[in-house]
Amino acid sequence: MKSSMYSTDNRRNFLSKLAIFSVAAIVISACNTMGTSRVSAGPVYSAINVDVEPVRAKNIGDYADKIGAYVKQGLSKTYAGSVDSKNKSLPTLTVEIHSIYFGVASSDFSMGMGINQPIMPHFTSSNDTLDGYITIRKGSTVISRTNLYVTNERRGHNPISTIDDEERLIELTQRYADEVRRERGD
Repeated sequence: MKSSMYSTDNRRNFLSKLAIFSVAAIVISACNTMGTSRVSAGPVYSAINVDVEPVRAKNIGDYADKIGAYVKQGLSKTYAGSVDSKNKSLPTLTVEIHSIYFGVASSDFSMGMGINQPIMPHFTSSNDTLDGYITIRKGSTVISRTNLYVTNERRGHNPISTIDDEERLIELTQRYADEVRRERGD
C-alpha cells in the first residue's frame, strides 16, 4: 500500500512539474519571439540620414554616393513604417560611413589534371567590411553615438573579379542596415 501511494504521489508531482516547465517554456519562447520582431508599435525617428563625407574624404569619388544610396535604401527597408517626418519631436538617426573594404577571407588552390595545366587559385570566400557610426540626435543634442563595424562573408566568390561588385555592395549595405537596427534594438 505504501508503495502504490508513493508512486501515485510521485506521478502527480512529476505531472505538475512537467506542466510548470511546459508553461515556462511557452512563456520564454513567446518573449524571445516578441524581442526579435521587426514590427514596431509606431514611428521611432523623424528622419534617417546617411553621411558619406568621411568615406568620400578617402578619395573614392562618386563611389561614396553609391555607398550612401545603398545604405539609405537598406535603412528604408529595415525601418519601413518607423519614420514619421512630420513628427519633429522624435529623434533623428544618422549613419556615418567611414570605411569600406572588399577583401579575401580564404583561398585554396586547385591542381590541374593534365601535365600542362597550371595550379590555379580558387577563392572560396571573401570578407567585405563597412565601418561607421550610428548617431541619434534630438534637435542638436547627441543622445547616443555607437561605432558599428560589419563584415559580410560571401562563400564561393572570386574577389579578384569585379563583375559582381554591385551585388557585393548591395549585400554589404543591407547587412549594415540590418545591424544598425539590431544594435539600436528599436
